[in-house]
Amino acid sequence: MRDMKKNNYTLALVGLYAGYFLTAIAPVLSVVVIKWKDYVSTPSRAVSLASGGIIALALLLMQIAGKTTRNVHRIVKFGVLTLACWSLNALIDELCLLVSCAFGGELLSWAIFTIPIEKIKEKRLGGSVKKLIEDSVLSGRV
Repeated sequence: MRDMKKNNYTLALVGLYAGYFLTAIAPVLSVVVIKWKDYVSTPSRAVSLASGGIIALALLLMQIAGKTTRNVHRIVKFGVLTLACWSLNALIDELCLLVSCAFGGELLSWAIFTIPIEKIKEKRLGGSVKKLIEDSVLSGRV
């Protein structure tokens, strides 16, 4: 019975994290979809955008897989950043709008999902962390 409850909490937590991510990314995706024709108005902009997207996706997948090193030489960092900037030049014109949308989406996600996520985590652990903290405070072992 305990495992079944833990699985339900895990499913709820996965759903909340998915909702958090989708809510955070939705404003940026909306702007990109609305202005897509502007971003790919010429063939060179389309190729540039595609290559920048491939670079960003490759870096994201490497980070998810844990294959990125923590101590990368500054020349490599600035080289990748320069390549990405030139590749994503069509989006850089809209950077203030896109960053504002990303901020708004993250703020909305935080406001909606942070408290439910914390509650599910607490229920999943069975209040053990909260009980441990209370016991430590009461016994003076803080």
